[in-house]
Amino acid sequence: LSAVYGATASDAVVSFSRQEKAAMFRALRETIPEFRSRIRIFSPLSSLRALERSYEGDRSAGRACRGGSDFFFIDAAGGATFPCGYRGEENLGPFWDLNLSRPPLPPRCRECDWECFRDPTELMGPFQELFSAPVELFVKTVRDRLQASLWLEDLRYYRAAGFFNGRRPPDSVRLARFAPAAAG
Repeated sequence: LSAVYGATASDAVVSFSRQEKAAMFRALRETIPEFRSRIRIFSPLSSLRALERSYEGDRSAGRACRGGSDFFFIDAAGGATFPCGYRGEENLGPFWDLNLSRPPLPPRCRECDWECFRDPTELMGPFQELFSAPVELFVKTVRDRLQASLWLEDLRYYRAAGFFNGRRPPDSVRLARFAPAAAG
């Protein structure tokens, strides 16, 4: 990827093999539930599981990112629009010239594992598929019940976390429902 976004690095300290990434996403997915009842943690477990499976070799895991279709990165220096901050070779032109009534690009990218657009793609994907590809959604749900279960849990958690509205303090009573002991 050719990043436009400046917060990138290719140093060995932050470069991981596919196996290391799979293990890292699995560890996050397994650890986050322990802390969700005390602090609001944005990372959806369904997204982490999709990334984990993808790095384990399942090319059908997860959904193609909707960057360039529903989400865009706009370079603050000149207003140039990109599908995301990591696809700098795909300049879509100035934002004010973009025709948002027709998305410029279909969802297709699976190149990164950044949360910016991947997480909302995973969270909203089933709703979109319910209307555009209901049979495929049903097959995915039956084929991977853990993924479907994590997705439903993410939706419940997002609601309890006040949809991560930073202008409101966390509701400790609602978050307490996600304490590990409460799950059992």
